[in-house]
Formats: sequence, C-alpha cells, structure tokens
Amino acid sequence: MFLPVNDDLEYESERQINVYSPDGKLQLSEFNMMSCNGAWSKNLNIDLRAVIDTGPGKKPYFTLYNHWKRGLATKCARISFLEPKYELGSSYNKSVWFLDDNEKKMLMKFLRTKCRSIFSDKCTNNWMSVIGAFNNEVQGDDDSRILPYDLPIPNYNKLEL
Repeated sequence: MFLPVNDDLEYESERQINVYSPDGKLQLSEFNMMSCNGAWSKNLNIDLRAVIDTGPGKKPYFTLYNHWKRGLATKCARISFLEPKYELGSSYNKSVWFLDDNEKKMLMKFLRTKCRSIFSDKCTNNWMSVIGAFNNEVQGDDDSRILPYDLPIPNYNKLEL
C-alpha cells in the first residue's frame, strides 16, 4: 500500500506506526508527520530525519532513507543517537534497511561533513544538524529529551541489531 504524496513527493498522511516486541510490548510509536529534516545529500542520495518516538521508551533515534527525497525512498533505517544500534520497525511503505559495511562508512563520513544548519549556529556538521532537528521537535514538548550538540558520534561502523 502506498501513501498519497503531494507535488514534493512528501507524505500527506498522519499515519501512525506502532512497533511491538514479540511479547506484545510497545517498543516504538511514531507519526510520519512528526519528523524534521536534519541533513540530506542529493549526491549520496540519502536523507536523515529526526523522528520523535512517542512510545513508552521515548528512544532518541534518527531515520536514514535511501533517497534524498524520502517519498522516493524504498528503504529506511532507524538508528539510535546514543549507540551503534538499530531501532527496528516497519517504515510505512519502506523496507527496513540494514546498512552494509560501505554504507556504514558512508554514513560516518557524511555525519562528520561540515555544514550549515537552520537549527543553531552551534551546528557545524551533519551530526549536529540532525541533533538540532531532533531538539527542534522535542523542544517545548519534552525538554528533558534535548540532546547536547557535543554528543559524540557513536561508531556506526559497528552498527548492530
């Protein structure tokens, strides 16, 4: 099933995803409209977005899409801000993406790449920009979840399930 898209190929649905563990406990909960673009690259054909988990764990993670316009992406990886770990779940009409070794290296290089961000003048690279996107979404709603801009980048070369 595909969701309706607008002229920019972005979702118009407010569809919710709930991800449950095998024992039936809610692990992640998100709305596809509760996200903020953190960084993207047309050259690498990727898009990183901060998505807010409204589930009981309120896990801090970002999504990585395999297209610079997420409406055209076919795969999505949910990756923890805090450790090299995937947060599992279906992704609307996207396949779950597990990065191979080359994709992990590409992600690490991209996160360290210098950039300018609309979220804060503290943002000097794509990692900080994605943190800024996450903080933008939780600010005023749950300030205790705000991440520090100097949060070290986990070694995503060791990304595991």
